[in-house]
Amino acid sequence: MIEGTKNWNEQFIKSIIREEDARYILNTRVGSITCQDTPVWNFTRTGEYTVRSGYHLCNQNVNELISLVKKDKRELLNFFIGWRVWKKRNNLIFQQKRDHIVKVIHDAIRDLGQWEEANSSLKQQCAREERPKENPLQAQHTMPTSAQYYCQVDASWRNDEEVAGVGWSLHSIQGNQLLQGSSSIHATNTPREAETEALRMAVRQVRALAFSKVHFISDCKSLMDELAQHLTGATIVKVRNTESFSMIQDIVEASKANGYTFSYMSRNRLSLVDKLAKNARCNKQNYVITWF
Repeated sequence: MIEGTKNWNEQFIKSIIREEDARYILNTRVGSITCQDTPVWNFTRTGEYTVRSGYHLCNQNVNELISLVKKDKRELLNFFIGWRVWKKRNNLIFQQKRDHIVKVIHDAIRDLGQWEEANSSLKQQCAREERPKENPLQAQHTMPTSAQYYCQVDASWRNDEEVAGVGWSLHSIQGNQLLQGSSSIHATNTPREAETEALRMAVRQVRALAFSKVHFISDCKSLMDELAQHLTGATIVKVRNTESFSMIQDIVEASKANGYTFSYMSRNRLSLVDKLAKNARCNKQNYVITWF
């Protein structure tokens, strides 16, 4: 970190850590609240690493490769495997970097998934445009009686190398849109981190504008579940720390004195903020807030 700030020392990190790992570090968001560093492992329910889960992840990648070949996706998959092998070959020759074969397979599967997701997104976008306009009052059934406003939030993410997009829209309890905000943001390592950053930006902006008793709605269920654990202090099971931990601490802190609440809603009912986030990402848009 740069001394006296919450910002990464990018030049120093890139000078001592290989490019791929440095990007992952620089994509990690740092919270404004000082808290103890926490190791995170995304492949267990507790967030703690076990040897068993490590072996399971390796086997899962290999099994997924076999499954894709059996599903007649071998031509596409072979293309991405070839591409990754070529990149690893260049890394070995020109940068003396050697990667494990499991990583080559994992990266090829991820590339294929992103390609399929991009094609699927185009089809879904066309389908959404044909649907009737949603009724903003649909959100009301999820809100507590204390809420005076509701704010829908969403993020748009493609991969860990490109900018992501965020969008949020604040409404009165009657469903009238009051204002909206959207922006592109620095790349994140996962879609979940982008969703968390979108929520943190919305919470901070709404608080800065002195709105209280706002109910925030997101289509990221795992985020809402983790946030609920921190807000309620659940003790039945251990709170699972994820890569979003520091951002969630910021959200919790901002919510304490302002009566903010949170809930999940499916993506197809958040089309307004979904569009805001995608436009912001595609256009690499600066932060824009619009009042109505």
